Amino acid sequence: MTASRPHELVEDPEYFRDVLNSMRMIADKNLRRVRFGLTGDGIAPHYEITVPDGDYMEHSVRFPINGLTHHTHHQSPEPFEVTNLTEKFSWDDVIGMLERALSRKRERK
Repeated sequence: MTASRPHELVEDPEYFRDVLNSMRMIADKNLRRVRFGLTGDGIAPHYEITVPDGDYMEHSVRFPINGLTHHTHHQSPEPFEVTNLTEKFSWDDVIGMLERALSRKRERK
């Protein structure tokens, strides 16, 4: 199954907690960005942490992360194909995703 936005199908709030933890590799919270993979079943989509270019850096830096382990994706040391990634989400966007996942979990109980 392929969804246009698999991260919206994630049921486990821990996934988003781990994404937030991975995003902490960027010291400045205002610069933290993540892009989720667009392929898969929405169980634990791979994602990419990015640092935007601009005043902070000359070029954008991208870190591919395995969605199951939340470690650098060992099979893809290069960034993922941009066409297979969502738009960039901020730290606060991912906090919102975590809150929605927690709300859905409470509703299931």
